[in-house]
Amino acid sequence: MQMKLSELVAAVATAAAVVLMLASEGCGGGQGEAAEPAAARQGGDDSAKLIPEETYDEINSTFDRKTGSVSRCYGAGEESNDPDRKGHVTIRLVINEDGTTSDVSVMESSFKSEKVGDCVVRLVKGWTFPTLPRPLETSHTYVLDRL
Repeated sequence: MQMKLSELVAAVATAAAVVLMLASEGCGGGQGEAAEPAAARQGGDDSAKLIPEETYDEINSTFDRKTGSVSRCYGAGEESNDPDRKGHVTIRLVINEDGTTSDVSVMESSFKSEKVGDCVVRLVKGWTFPTLPRPLETSHTYVLDRL
């Protein structure tokens, strides 16, 4: 089975995000702890607030299922006129305990136009993820190219 370069890059970026999330869960300190929202560190037994690995899989599955709708954002930018133009948008967000999103923003984008990132942010703000024992700050990269 052959993968497009964009699919491979997206898979690697997703895997890297999962590794970073799991590393920050398990290390109990250092830079990973600083990245957690303040609400996640307030009171209670820390072991009760661990996010199960299966939930991370569900979160990544949600990101993957939404790839089709996100790819439509490519047309929002000026780059859509360039048939060879590919790029990426990395979003940062907090998944709240009830599965809703907050603090959604563009962390990085290779597109000149802000319209592509703005479109992705608008979409992600309406998504619902699995419920969590605590808020989770995370990011995800979408690789976009002409359909």
